Amino acid sequence: MPPFTELLPFYLAMAAITLCWLPRGWWPSWMLFLAALLLAYGSWISLVGLLWIIGTGLAFAAAARGWGHPAVAKLVALIVGVPLLLYHSLDVPGLTPLPVLSGYQVSEDADPFSLLLDFGPAAVGFLYARFFITPPTRAALKPMLVWVAGLTLALAAVLITLGLGLDYVEWDPKWPWFLLIWIAHNLLLVSVPEEAVFRGLLQSSLRPIGTWGALMLASLLFGLYHINFGLANVGLAAVAGLFFGYAYLRTARIEAAILLHFFVNAIHLLLFTYPRLA
Repeated sequence: MPPFTELLPFYLAMAAITLCWLPRGWWPSWMLFLAALLLAYGSWISLVGLLWIIGTGLAFAAAARGWGHPAVAKLVALIVGVPLLLYHSLDVPGLTPLPVLSGYQVSEDADPFSLLLDFGPAAVGFLYARFFITPPTRAALKPMLVWVAGLTLALAAVLITLGLGLDYVEWDPKWPWFLLIWIAHNLLLVSVPEEAVFRGLLQSSLRPIGTWGALMLASLLFGLYHINFGLANVGLAAVAGLFFGYAYLRTARIEAAILLHFFVNAIHLLLFTYPRLA
């Protein structure tokens, strides 16, 4: 594990994202996020990266506050924000990830696994949560969680069947020593920003082509987002995207898609080959 001083900016960013769901968290969350940026500046964020994050914040604010034409504002938010989510493959300048695990063998006969903390997805997750999300009421929370529970069981059954049938994974129950940092990373720096982009921005922006067309196209693009992990992963991710998008559509809450995404990833880690058979 890297030393605490290197991890601290990322911990602060993840805490800032969490505060977006708590009452009266507006200013504390901004203070933590700005502190994270300041601590990361020069090490994990350069001036170019900082300016990109600021530009993304302005684009998200414009889309959330209805500045200009709504469809155009969301499109601009996507154009500016997506590279922060994809910066590993797009080589967006100004951002440097912190490796927590590099080439680690989680499961026997599996591809090596790397866990990277990075400010691209952290910024996307925080800015979307801060500008677009209000905490759900108690009345909305219970039915949302019921849907999440049911869809988690259904999606897990589908993905397990497909994953085993494609020889993508095997049964491999475990309790990894890095579970706590994995939970924080996968929930706050994977599930939140990916659902923010693919469901919160993309699927909602595609509604003019029809509700189900938007769901299917966003799911297909979500699958293609995983192209670096092979065609099997593209197909599995696209199927998962259909469930994530339906959860968002059915509950009108992005949290449903986020939790479903996280729970399915956790089942994968804890019970099956991780990340995939070599």
